[in-house]
Amino acid sequence: MVEKTVLLSNFTTLKKFVETVIPLEFDVRAVSGGKQVNAKVITELFPFDLTKPVTVIADTTSIAAFTKLIKPFSID
Repeated sequence: MVEKTVLLSNFTTLKKFVETVIPLEFDVRAVSGGKQVNAKVITELFPFDLTKPVTVIADTTSIAAFTKLIKPFSID
């Protein structure tokens, strides 16, 4: 499992992020404001305050590969 912080500050960035994680064969969850949702479903991310960072949790052992994949969105 790997946990990263991302900033999905507008709809375009949010859409690109979801398009990036959809093909992954493992679960990717997003956590913000006490809510945890499936990060592969854009409509589940809509309620999040996109001006604030979102924690992304990926159920993978390929930490370096996942980190590289989401680097354009990462703030940590």
